[in-house]
Amino acid sequence: REVTGESLFHRELSRQLADFLSPLLAKGGGTMTLTDAFCLYNRARGIDMVSPADLRKATELFEAQNLSVRVEKFTSGVLVVR
Repeated sequence: REVTGESLFHRELSRQLADFLSPLLAKGGGTMTLTDAFCLYNRARGIDMVSPADLRKATELFEAQNLSVRVEKFTSGVLVVR
């Protein structure tokens, strides 16, 4: 299967994001909102920020890549990373 540049970017971003969030989740009770994850990740990246759309696409790949984190949607509509 051919992988496009965009999907390759999102797959790699997904792995990097999971690696970044795992220790934070372990320290902070195991759950954080996707908004907080977005802010913390971009703050750590400095000027090379990721767009909300790219981050969302990357989080959708967590499960397919068997990564240690998952995104869940509460009945209220809030998205969290666990």
